[in-house]
Amino acid sequence: MAHQMARRTKELKRSVEAALLSNQARNNGNSTTARTSGMIGCWLDTNTSFDATTGADPVTVGSTARTDSSAQRALTASLINTVMQSCFTEGGEPDRLMVGPFNKTVVSTLTGRSIAREMIDSNTAGSNVTVFATDFGDLQVMPNRFQRERDAFLISPEYAKVSYLRNFQVSTLGKTSDAETKHLVVEMGLEMTQEAAHGGIFDLTTS
Repeated sequence: MAHQMARRTKELKRSVEAALLSNQARNNGNSTTARTSGMIGCWLDTNTSFDATTGADPVTVGSTARTDSSAQRALTASLINTVMQSCFTEGGEPDRLMVGPFNKTVVSTLTGRSIAREMIDSNTAGSNVTVFATDFGDLQVMPNRFQRERDAFLISPEYAKVSYLRNFQVSTLGKTSDAETKHLVVEMGLEMTQEAAHGGIFDLTTS
């Protein structure tokens, strides 16, 4: 039972992370629809870059989902620098760039990589960028398998957090013969304390 509970807790935490990084809109809920929290995709609209063909920021920040463009573009150093400058102008100081697995490989090939100096073991080969330096601060590059590949986030952790209505709870259900059954639940949402502290680059290529 302990082993299964550990596995299910890890599974639920992954679901929480995927939800936090999604484009989910807020829904207050009713007798037939479960309530949902507005996640990061529907919060960002001050420091954003998106393909304007059909893409758009949320109509109501924190409540409605952003509109994905039908067109996509490659992640570039210019896009990152532009959004970082916008964050700086607004008073934000993001310190991490969160991207999907494919766009992590793109970051590792951006302009400027060719003039970098490396000290690596003689038996090691590779090209891995873990810090992207801009005129307005350094960004720790973090790949995240749970976010949408088409999104890149410039995050200032101080101004976003998880708030719990019900923290992780385990309940024991009715016993059936020798079978023991438990129920694991969490109810949470994203608390965005300052939207302008973060940035987002959207409508990126995914392969």
